[in-house]
Amino acid sequence: PCALFIGDQIRAATPARLDALRERGVQVGLLSGDPPKLVQQCAQALDIPAELTHGGVTPEGKRDVIMALKTQHPKAVVVMIGDGVNDAVAMQEAHVGIAVHDGAQAALVGADIVVANGGVARVGLLMDGTRTVMRTVKRNLLGSAIYNAVGIGAAALGVVVPLVAAVAMPFSSLFVITSSLMQRFFVSRS
Repeated sequence: PCALFIGDQIRAATPARLDALRERGVQVGLLSGDPPKLVQQCAQALDIPAELTHGGVTPEGKRDVIMALKTQHPKAVVVMIGDGVNDAVAMQEAHVGIAVHDGAQAALVGADIVVANGGVARVGLLMDGTRTVMRTVKRNLLGSAIYNAVGIGAAALGVVVPLVAAVAMPFSSLFVITSSLMQRFFVSRS
């Protein structure tokens, strides 16, 4: 008798990567079309709670799970990371769909974000990047608002003639551009 076993192994670095996400406040779940018993075993090995583990799920079932999570947790941002054709519908339903680079074309097209390399390992870097981008946007909005308020206020009070205020307005745009260019890259804290 001969037996042949084919399957995916959990990568050695995966538990640490999931722990790093949990440290950031991310709740990790597992949705898979694989047999439920196998998915439960993987989830146990990765410390994923049973209530966030779903095996034997169809593409429509994955979408339904994402919809349910959005309903149950209206203030949470629901993110779906996938690599297969069967993940595309769920990624589109999620607040943010992330496809890994080596994934199927449908997953890459259906995703909001494509991680070019590193798969799940890059999600932490992506999270840091989004925080950095939002800080930059807020800084730019605040700086522009202050600049415009001072310029408009000075013109309205007659401190400067309106023509001088109008000529000075492009400096607000210059501030925003310079501020954005200063934050071209971001690095992960892990």
